[in-house]
Amino acid sequence: MFRVGQDLADEFVGRNDFLGAKQVMETILLPQLQQWKLADFLISVRSHYAVILAYCGEFDKAERQMQQLAPYAGGLMPMQKKELSDQQNIIKELRRFGPPPQWKAPPVDVVRRFADKLMLGDSPMPHREIKLPKVGRNDRCPCGSMKKYKHCHGKLD
Repeated sequence: MFRVGQDLADEFVGRNDFLGAKQVMETILLPQLQQWKLADFLISVRSHYAVILAYCGEFDKAERQMQQLAPYAGGLMPMQKKELSDQQNIIKELRRFGPPPQWKAPPVDVVRRFADKLMLGDSPMPHREIKLPKVGRNDRCPCGSMKKYKHCHGKLD
């Protein structure tokens, strides 16, 4: 469950919806982690949460989360230590350069107007007529057959 929840949070981060990722962490993963007291996931989930806080621009909170995890670092496997170090570096870089812009949902009225047009059968996007160049009878057929048009698709005219 924790890995799936972290993947979901990563999906939100991948779409620049950092607030959505933070909500997943705060409403689903962290309460479950606290309730079940699963030490195996403590470092992974909380350090992941710290990175998401940094993406939200909450750098001080992110660094406090990482400081609280520091006492556990000595007992971690090398791969877990690297993960922790990588996440600390991400937080430093986000503080230094700033996070990407937060995704903003389109206003509800824009979405509603778009849906209304679809329901009425109107196209929400204007149609443009595409004019193809006229093919001469003795030109090569545009289908790629290398035959003259008159011997290929020109017979249909």
